[in-house]
Amino acid sequence: NMPPSKRDTKLLSALLPYYGRLAGNRELPPEKVVEVNGILGVCAFRSGDFELAEKAFRRLVEINPSANALNRLAETLRRRGRTEEAASVAQRVADGYMNATNMTDRYEAALALESLSRRKGRSADRKQSFALAKMLREGEPNNPDFRFLYARLLAESPNLESASNRTVAVKSAFVLLSDLATEFPDRPEYGKELVTAMDRRLRNGTAFKKVNRADVELAVETADRLPGRYPNVPEIVSAVVAFRDTYATYLRKLGDPRTANRESLRTTGMLELLSHNPET
Repeated sequence: NMPPSKRDTKLLSALLPYYGRLAGNRELPPEKVVEVNGILGVCAFRSGDFELAEKAFRRLVEINPSANALNRLAETLRRRGRTEEAASVAQRVADGYMNATNMTDRYEAALALESLSRRKGRSADRKQSFALAKMLREGEPNNPDFRFLYARLLAESPNLESASNRTVAVKSAFVLLSDLATEFPDRPEYGKELVTAMDRRLRNGTAFKKVNRADVELAVETADRLPGRYPNVPEIVSAVVAFRDTYATYLRKLGDPRTANRESLRTTGMLELLSHNPET
């Protein structure tokens, strides 16, 4: 549960062969070895040691080639810059699990399609991913992962919804992200996605004039909370700073330079506080 360091994950990696032998001697079920490899891979990935993460996820795929394990491997390969290999693994997930009876496996297929859609000329994959996300959310409306995928896709591409639902849907994307961030404060990715999505929206040419101001305020409130909760997570701090800079520009475009300058000073103050935190 603690944010892992590279030193910690190296230690886990060194201990893994001994764990494997102990597990074999004690006749522990293979699921325990799978679990440990998964933990090592996640810790290595979160600490930025993608080489070690790849090794762990490859072992995991060899033992149990599940949709989740394959997706984790694909994401690790992308982080290492091996995009073609990553796309091949993601395509394997999309093809193999798109029509699965298990909702969790379908969710993994939707994630794989979302990843593939970021490659040039793959917009059809995004539509397919959204269709799966919408179906999953309707089937299990309380599942936070399904809600998050639906909101994330919709916030980035509002035209995925039908014209009749578009106005309501665009508003609900940010509201849904805000709800998730409030309900699950221990999941920083929800708040991060809200401020990142709004950052993209406000930087989108003249489209900033069409943004619902209430949605902007939701992003501002979330951006104010995140650094206090996650001051030592660079991705969170970077996303908040980028959004707040865009937000100040947005206010100036709206003809409110006084508030824009005040927000810029608040961002500077936040950075000064973080810079004096010895753990940041």
